[in-house]
Amino acid sequence: HGGGMTHVSGFAAAAGGLGGGFGGGMGGAAFGGSGGCMAPFTSGRVGGTLGQTRPGSSHQTFFGKIMAYHEEKGWGHIACDATSALYKKDVFVLRNALKDQPVKQGDAVSFKCEMTPKGPLATSITVLPAGAIGFDGVRGHNFSGQVVRWNEQKGFGFIQGDDLKEIFGKDIFLSKRECSGAVPADGDRVSFTVALDHAGMPCATNVTLASYGAVRGGMAANGSGVRVAPY
Repeated sequence: HGGGMTHVSGFAAAAGGLGGGFGGGMGGAAFGGSGGCMAPFTSGRVGGTLGQTRPGSSHQTFFGKIMAYHEEKGWGHIACDATSALYKKDVFVLRNALKDQPVKQGDAVSFKCEMTPKGPLATSITVLPAGAIGFDGVRGHNFSGQVVRWNEQKGFGFIQGDDLKEIFGKDIFLSKRECSGAVPADGDRVSFTVALDHAGMPCATNVTLASYGAVRGGMAANGSGVRVAPY
């Protein structure tokens, strides 16, 4: 995990053709949210996925964006930084994998991926609610949740919430870098938006701690009940 913020360039919306295989090349690479949040994904990870499984495993969950979808033909492509790093192609999506979910260009999706002789093919696709993830510098919707598993020494933790589990299938990564100088602790309520980090995983950005300023575990030294310094 390197130092400094990572900002990912804009997303190219050109769809690749079928050609001799799925994907038709990368067709425009990375995309991401405005926060460039940093996540502790190091050993055992390739490209940033949900679950500690081997690269290219059909058990991994990826997050991406519909590059293009041709309703009349029943196919399209998903752009995803993690799968692009693995396969060097955009992921092909077929109508039958959508299970009657409506989809259009720009929709955020979670999916699994199978490698076929013609290229990577999306399976287990879930179309996420509009605004669930911010792309191309446009902020997504605000979420709220509770800080859990905060590690002050490492400067990161996670945000838990019922809607987060339902939408993303996991708690959302929270970096100290996104807290604007505030010091989170387990149990704190926060509001935030979600972007994809440099590894293509959901993380919290634009974080506001609702309880920041309140004293945890007793009164402040000045007796006011209000913290006078962040530490």
